[in-house]
Amino acid sequence: MKNLSIRARFALAGFVLLSAMVAIGGLGLRGMAAAKEGLRTVYEDRVVPLKQLKVIADAYAVSVIDAVNKANAGLQSAEETVKGLAKAEDDIHREWDAYAATTMTSDEKVLADQVRSLMADADKSILALTESLKGKTGSIKGTLQEFDGPLYTTIDPVSGKISELVELQLRVAGTSYDHAVADFESKRVFVTGIGITSAVLAVVLGFLLYRNIVPPMQKLASQMREITAGNTAIDVNLDRRDELGDVVNAFKGLYAKVLGDMAHVQKAAVENLRVRQALDSAGTNVLVADADGKVVFANQAILGMFRRYESQLTRELTGFSAASIVGAPIDGLLQSFDQKGNASGAYRTEREIAGLTFAVSANPIIDDQGHFIGTVVEWVDRTQELLVEREIAGVVQAAAAGDFGKRLAVEGKEGFALQMSEGLNQVLTVTEAGVSEVGRVSRALAEGDLMQAVTGVFDGQLAILQQDTNASTENLRRLIAQIRESVESITTAAKEIAAGNQDLSGRTEEQASSLEETASSMEQLTSTVKQNAENAKQANQLVVGTADVAVRGGEVVRQVVDTMGEISASSKKIADIISVIDGIAFQTNI
Repeated sequence: MKNLSIRARFALAGFVLLSAMVAIGGLGLRGMAAAKEGLRTVYEDRVVPLKQLKVIADAYAVSVIDAVNKANAGLQSAEETVKGLAKAEDDIHREWDAYAATTMTSDEKVLADQVRSLMADADKSILALTESLKGKTGSIKGTLQEFDGPLYTTIDPVSGKISELVELQLRVAGTSYDHAVADFESKRVFVTGIGITSAVLAVVLGFLLYRNIVPPMQKLASQMREITAGNTAIDVNLDRRDELGDVVNAFKGLYAKVLGDMAHVQKAAVENLRVRQALDSAGTNVLVADADGKVVFANQAILGMFRRYESQLTRELTGFSAASIVGAPIDGLLQSFDQKGNASGAYRTEREIAGLTFAVSANPIIDDQGHFIGTVVEWVDRTQELLVEREIAGVVQAAAAGDFGKRLAVEGKEGFALQMSEGLNQVLTVTEAGVSEVGRVSRALAEGDLMQAVTGVFDGQLAILQQDTNASTENLRRLIAQIRESVESITTAAKEIAAGNQDLSGRTEEQASSLEETASSMEQLTSTVKQNAENAKQANQLVVGTADVAVRGGEVVRQVVDTMGEISASSKKIADIISVIDGIAFQTNI
């Protein structure tokens, strides 16, 4: 058996066991077929005839005897009795024909012939009864007494023989059952013997197979474990010409190839370790998932970030734990991320979790053969950046609205955010100082104080604004001085005009008085009129000069309206004087 292959040994063992199973199965099927045939015979030739015989007995006893008794007692009509007798005869002959077609024993045939002879006599009595009822209708009470005895005499023997047939059926059924039990016992003993023999053969064959397969396999496994432990000098050898020998030879070839590839594997392992250490040392948050979407690596940066935000992340990510991130499914971290669907392209998104904002970038990892083997994901914490952006937006919006007093907080910031905050605060401080100075000077100008100037040290456009504001203030001071001189000149002229007008008014009054006194003297009046005309001409010249001065003053006043209230008042006085002069001239002309 040693030279047999393992396949042949198992085939031999299987054949032996299969033969035993076939034998047992064949005997079992044969016994089942015999039992089935016995049950069929009992049912068809014993159980069914019992029913048929019962129907015949009941038809004689109930449908015939009882019908005659009811008709004679007046309980049913003649028509009903004839109909009942006809149905009883049909049932009797139908069931008897069916019974006669079954398989009968010799004793049963003898009894059946006797029953058939007795049934002929009974049929004659029933026929005589039927003939006597023909033509009768309605109640036939008391008219059938003559048939009571003859019917019972011919039917009762039939019932007795039918009872003997029933007892015979039961005895034959019991005999069939006894034969079936005896056949079962004999087959059971035979099948048990075959089963025991098969079990013994199976144990023997199993032991032989175990002895020829398991120890060599154990020896081979032991050698493999030594090789796995690093003992590369061991010689794997097994002197067999079966499948185990083929396995050993194949393993020796594999082992030689493994030794040849070990250097390449070690080199790749060193490179992988170098990459892993580089990723662990990187400041960028990186994690790697395999092709099934399970996280297999997370560098120290991303672990630190997750630990820092763990209390916040657990509020939205059920079961999240920074310590167990490796081994967790990646889709729990990346919402709506289909790793297989993104195997051919990059995935970019920005995700908000519990008030934190992350920019997530996922890229597929493809091997040398172009196969998708995983995903590398980079997380960028933009929470602080977005806070700074919103803070800057608020400060810029306030500055655009004219409020330069707001500042960016620098506490808790670092790197670019700190530099941006400090730089913008410096810009706001310088701008606020420049605008405040210009505002102070403007308020002073509005209050009439022209002696204020923008002070401080400014650069660029603020320095230019400082210079221009101070120059404007100086020019405005010069202009106001010139206006004051012009106003003083106008005031002096106005005073002179007022005095001349007053003198003219007095003389006019005197002339009016003279006109009243010398109304009769036309020459004197003519002389007086001429004198008044001369005076009016002189007054008109004074008014024209005053108007020219007022026009020049008005042009100056329009330039500094806000600061020339006094000039406006003087202009009103001049207008009053001109009105008085015009009135006098009008009167004089009359």
